[in-house]
Amino acid sequence: MKGTFKMKAILLAVCAALIAYLVLFRQPVDSVVEQGPGVASRPVSDATSAVPAPAADSQAPASLEQQITAFSQTANTLSATERRQTAERLINELKTSVSNGEELKTAYAQVERLTPNIESDPKSQERLNYSIWMDMKDRSTPPALPSPAQRQQLETYQQAANQAIDEVLKTVDGDEARRAAIEEKLKALRLEIFGSSAPQPLSH
Repeated sequence: MKGTFKMKAILLAVCAALIAYLVLFRQPVDSVVEQGPGVASRPVSDATSAVPAPAADSQAPASLEQQITAFSQTANTLSATERRQTAERLINELKTSVSNGEELKTAYAQVERLTPNIESDPKSQERLNYSIWMDMKDRSTPPALPSPAQRQQLETYQQAANQAIDEVLKTVDGDEARRAAIEEKLKALRLEIFGSSAPQPLSH
């Protein structure tokens, strides 16, 4: 009986140890396994939610200059028809930009990058460039005319500048000395009349 009781006690102890093992060790493993899909799904969800940001960037309209640069870099991969059509579209957009106030020479410099994709013959290309230049020139917005007050300032400065130059030429010897003296006098006149010593446009 004692031996049977002792064996039973040992078996109970082993069972208790096994149960403790299952409770303490197997359950966390199971819970980790059960949580695995949830954990794995989070990065996918985060990645999915992050997708719209790059998509928004890629859909943002590129500037005309960026479009022309991109086209220049990929033109060789396009067919002749595609190159011509794309170049013509970009040139038309440049013409529109000039109508909207874009500086004429800056826009025309971009045109010269595009016309080789339309005309490969040098003479034909030159005629095309000239035609586009004239069209852009007609579209360009002329600079605003000076107001009556500004015109009066310009006339006053021109008269005073002529007098200052004559005075220096009569009283100062040597080209270098004359240039330095004239520049100093003109700077002083500009500061007095315009409030700035920077050169002012006199042709209006």
